[in-house]
Amino acid sequence: TKLIGDGAPIAFSPDQKYVLARIPSPHNRLCLINVETKRVKPLETDSARSLVYQEFACFFPDGKRILFAANKPDSGTRIYIQNIRGGKPVCFTPDEEGVAM
Repeated sequence: TKLIGDGAPIAFSPDQKYVLARIPSPHNRLCLINVETKRVKPLETDSARSLVYQEFACFFPDGKRILFAANKPDSGTRIYIQNIRGGKPVCFTPDEEGVAM
């Protein structure tokens, strides 16, 4: 086992250069950790709609986006897509709640 950063690891990027991790903190969030440099890049969040991230997520094959499960504090789980180069999460299942991956 090799410690590369804090948080719960979820998935490796397709090129194996990054780990997607869930950081438990007062403001639960996702981040990318560079395996070689251990540099942490928090992914953008939407402060108006805080999410509680679930333990299920994956990279798209191109390595540029992630798919993950999360819920707002007062609702069921939905599926979100996020570009890792920038941008807030976009709900992929806006009309469905209680979805599982």
